[in-house]
Amino acid sequence: SGLSNLQVDELRTKHAVYVVGNGGRINVAGMTANNMQALCDAIAAVL
Repeated sequence: SGLSNLQVDELRTKHAVYVVGNGGRINVAGMTANNMQALCDAIAAVL
């Protein structure tokens, strides 16, 4: 994903978005039209 360890930690602690490994993968299988904006906002917030 190209995210730093700090960004991954912030996603987890502040936004409840869990990334596998150090800057690794995000499971997008659970994404829906209803939660897509929240995920995008969370990622944008840590960039």
